Amino acid sequence: MRIGTKLMVIGALVLALPLATVAYFAVTQATEGLQRMNNEKLSTAAQDLAQLRGADVGFHGGAGENVAGTAEANGPVPCGASAFNGS
Repeated sequence: MRIGTKLMVIGALVLALPLATVAYFAVTQATEGLQRMNNEKLSTAAQDLAQLRGADVGFHGGAGENVAGTAEANGPVPCGASAFNGS
C-alpha cells in the first residue's frame, strides 16, 4: 500500500471511531429520554382518565365496599351516553 492510501485509511478511522461513539451515546440518551417522556405522558393520561371516571383511590371505601360516586358503583357508561350530562 502506498503512503497516501495508508494516511487516508488511518485518517478515516481517526474521524469515524469518535464519531460513531458519540452517535451511539446520543441515540441511546435520546431513546431513554423519549421513553421517559412517553411514560410520563401515559401516566398523566391514565391519572386524568381515572379522575374523569371517579376511580381515584381517595373515593373508595375500605374492605372492598363501593362508595357512591365510584366507577364500580355507577357501572360503565353505555355507548352513546354522555358521562357529563347524566344520560
